[in-house]
Amino acid sequence: MQDDRASVVGDAIEYLRELIRTVNELKLLVEKKRHEMEICKRRKTEDYAAESCHMKPFGDPDGSIRTSWLQRKSKDSEVDVRIIDDDVTIKLFQRKKVNCLLFVSKVLDELQLELNHVAGGHVGEYCSFLFNSKVGKTK
Repeated sequence: MQDDRASVVGDAIEYLRELIRTVNELKLLVEKKRHEMEICKRRKTEDYAAESCHMKPFGDPDGSIRTSWLQRKSKDSEVDVRIIDDDVTIKLFQRKKVNCLLFVSKVLDELQLELNHVAGGHVGEYCSFLFNSKVGKTK
C-alpha cells in the first residue's frame, strides 16, 4: 500500500516537472517570437523600401523564428504546440484532471497569448483541448 502511494506521488512529481519544462520551453519560443517581431518592426521603420520582413526558419544561428514545433509526451498527456508567424496552435490530450482547463488558461495568460478559439471534449477518461491564439504584444 505504501509503495503504491510512493509510486503515485513519484509519477505526479515527474508529471509536474514535465509540465514545467514544457511551459519554460513555450516561454522561450514566445519570447524569441516577440523579439523577432520587434526586429521586423524596426527594420520596416528604418527601411521604407522593404515591403515585408523575411524571418528565417527556427534554428538559424541568429535565433530568429518563423515556424516552430514542440511536442511533449508523458505517461498521461500529450502536448503539441505549433507556432507559425504569430499564430500559436496548442493541442492538449491528457487524462481527466481537476482544474486542467484553469491551469492551461493561467499558462496562456502567463505567456501573454491572445486566445482566439478553444475547443474541447472528453474521450473516455481523457480530455482533449485545442487552443488557437496569437502572440500578443508585450505589455
